[in-house]
Amino acid sequence: MMKRFRFSGGDASTAIRVVTIVVIVLGAIVTGSVSLILEDILPKSDPQEAIVASRWVFLGSSVLLVAFAVWLRYEVRSFSGTLFSLQVLDEGVTDRLNEGGMDFRLAADRRYMYLRSIHRWVDYEYSVHHGVLDLHELSHEIGVALEELLNTAPDEGKKTVAPNMPWPMSMAVGAYLPARHSDIHILELPRQEDDKEHEFPLRPAAPGNTVPSARKIHRLPQPTGHRVGALVTLDTEAGRDDIERLRSFGASTVYTVNIPLNTVREGPPSRYEEPELESCGHRIAEELTSIRREHPDDELVVAAELSSAVALSVGWHLTQHTCHLYRNTYLLYFDGERFVPMRVRPSQPRHFDS
Repeated sequence: MMKRFRFSGGDASTAIRVVTIVVIVLGAIVTGSVSLILEDILPKSDPQEAIVASRWVFLGSSVLLVAFAVWLRYEVRSFSGTLFSLQVLDEGVTDRLNEGGMDFRLAADRRYMYLRSIHRWVDYEYSVHHGVLDLHELSHEIGVALEELLNTAPDEGKKTVAPNMPWPMSMAVGAYLPARHSDIHILELPRQEDDKEHEFPLRPAAPGNTVPSARKIHRLPQPTGHRVGALVTLDTEAGRDDIERLRSFGASTVYTVNIPLNTVREGPPSRYEEPELESCGHRIAEELTSIRREHPDDELVVAAELSSAVALSVGWHLTQHTCHLYRNTYLLYFDGERFVPMRVRPSQPRHFDS
């Protein structure tokens, strides 16, 4: 029933108001029915007076309807919950209502009971120091703010986090998600006008649930450095040009990590099955930690084509591995023209030496 409500485009606030009114009306009816029943229960002065069975049937039916309405109200509140909007934009970008492919305000009004937002602006170009886009303090600020909001939010319904920020920052913020994950969901924002949003729960991988490794190793001829590269993609294998691009960052060995996804047959190819998106975070975190364990002392250069939602899930799953992934690791952010190393954790290098 809640899925029908979701896909019908129902307004959560309106649904709550309607159900609340129904509860009040039915409560009044039950109260009136009880007064009639009392006449049947109390001693009667006239022996000819009979107990009216229809009154009891009416009372029982009213009580059942009230119970159903209260349950429905609880279900609507549990389904809608709170939307936590995380957004980091460059100061040179317009804050459009449809920024990132989704109108947060409209979604909050229609589908969610409450909206909590953490929106920040930063000058990316001004924040580059010694070849590194340093945003680790902002990432920490957003992570702490999100953690506080999640821990102090009313325990009514699920908590849905919708990130819209560079993937390295989203991955760093994911580490701040509370350990209690049962009621936390992540919202995958549409990337194109014809795409649809996807929502998946944040849950650890089932014990013993193993899948084949998704990484391949490539040795670059005539390397310019001795770093280890990692290129993470979803559904699309990295091309030779993508692998060669890491050469300029000193990579001599490149691991490609491709997580295959089965797309929905109808609609754009980016409409993935939501259970598969849920598993992406665990699989990517496992592959990255395996690469780091195989090269514990080498500098690691990671490039990725990930949405903010999947990167947030990766960051949370990384906390379940004993591995210093960020130490000596450069996370490459594509600013539309070039790749720039982004620093989102204090343990990452402050300088990038070509």
